[in-house]
Amino acid sequence: MTRIGIAGLGSIGRRHAAAAVRAGHEVVAFDPAPAGGGDPWVAVASFGALLDSAPTALVVATPDALHAQQAVAALERGIPVLVEKPLAASLDEALAIAAAARRSGTPALVGYVLRYNAALSAAARVLARGELGELVSFHVQLGAYETLVRAHSRFDGPAVRGGLYGDYSHEWDYVRWLLGPIVRGLAAERTVRGLERVQAPNVVSGLLELAGGLVGTYHLDYVTDPPQRALTVLGAAARLEVDVPAATLRLFPRGIPEADARVTRFAQPRDDTFDAQLAHMLDVARGEAQPRASVADGVRALAVAIGLRDAAASRAWVDFEDDERNHQMKSRLQHTERSV
Repeated sequence: MTRIGIAGLGSIGRRHAAAAVRAGHEVVAFDPAPAGGGDPWVAVASFGALLDSAPTALVVATPDALHAQQAVAALERGIPVLVEKPLAASLDEALAIAAAARRSGTPALVGYVLRYNAALSAAARVLARGELGELVSFHVQLGAYETLVRAHSRFDGPAVRGGLYGDYSHEWDYVRWLLGPIVRGLAAERTVRGLERVQAPNVVSGLLELAGGLVGTYHLDYVTDPPQRALTVLGAAARLEVDVPAATLRLFPRGIPEADARVTRFAQPRDDTFDAQLAHMLDVARGEAQPRASVADGVRALAVAIGLRDAAASRAWVDFEDDERNHQMKSRLQHTERSV
């Protein structure tokens, strides 16, 4: 039987564990918080004991500050890992994970579960076929108050400012996946009070410029309830709209009434993406596939998250391609990619 290790049993860790249980795998988990009992997996007393259980693959779903330490320890013991997003708490820590994967030759993935979403995957095919013509602009929309509601331990320790940029680095990852590398960004943020749960800032909006010159807008918030996640891409020939919670893709050819849009609906339960990600993780662990979301992808998304947070503080554009820090990051990352 395949054994899946889970480090961290917050809301996301439990979703990974549940996916492994559904697939019929043995699950061994560690979380320092006392377990409530009755869970369908084996709980161990320490992270070291989790590694000693020799899992086929390990999911690191602990707080961001522990990602690098735990992922590097697993990789050095030859255990394939999937690290939840964001990849690490800093670029240096993210690059340490990349270096450990290179040294050990052990596979590593990042938990960008939207890579397995049916509607976004269909959008990737539409874009690859050129159905929109020349791209004009795009807009990313994310509202996720439920993240704060579901969080098991987020409010137990010191507040971490700017968590929204990294929590939803999903958006930076799928923009790069679907549309191209992000080279510059601008951000403005604010904090809306009067809600039961507030993490500052809880509203972020701004601009992104991609490598080919395409410019788009984005809005992220921890206010909207129920959750919202959408992507709109405008082209000279058509407009594409993806509603992720509704699992719907709409294509509006230019000159055609909106009532005549091509609408595709996908029957994909919410946790199906976690099931697909688990299956892919095991394919990668067996050497049968390459990661859909690699450590390099995780480093790049984290660089955008940190850069946009800096942009909000400076009230100026941040150039992800030209500043010295990112030159160093790119050089180290290219070395990693050549060596893996």
